[in-house]
Amino acid sequence: AFGLTFTNDAPGGAFEFRVFWNNISNAPALTLIDTDVDAAHSWTAANLSHDLGQLDGMNAWCADPARNHASGAIVYGVNTRQISAGWHSVVFELKMDNFNRDTSKVATVSVVDTETGKICAALDVARNDFPTTLYQSIALKFQAEAGHRYDFRTVWHYAPHAPRLTQRSVIVK
Repeated sequence: AFGLTFTNDAPGGAFEFRVFWNNISNAPALTLIDTDVDAAHSWTAANLSHDLGQLDGMNAWCADPARNHASGAIVYGVNTRQISAGWHSVVFELKMDNFNRDTSKVATVSVVDTETGKICAALDVARNDFPTTLYQSIALKFQAEAGHRYDFRTVWHYAPHAPRLTQRSVIVK
């Protein structure tokens, strides 16, 4: 793993980062985990806690109706006290297959103050919120209190024809 330090000299702050990989026989596997520029905190979903689901083979965590037969938290945790007081935005990086079948609720993302048990912010995510099978950034704004612990949760809603839901990361700005 390595970090990339750069100076923001681009007009409007627009950047594109590219990685080129030479796919030759016996080449090592390449795994890219993108993080947000200037993010205060970020966590890879596979490294957090899970009630259900499995690794997707690409360092993300997923649930699908073929292997998971109940609703539950595919990702939760951190229980961090590192969030400063004030307003923050948390981004859940999610993707799903079979995104345009209907408008059913697939997941609920939330921020929980674990000191009080209070849900600070929550959002139901529907299948039609995804225009493609690529990762989408689902953002929530929440207000943190000094010294409190916070959990970031993604609950997948089981249905026999639910799409596979994959989470790559949680990023707090």
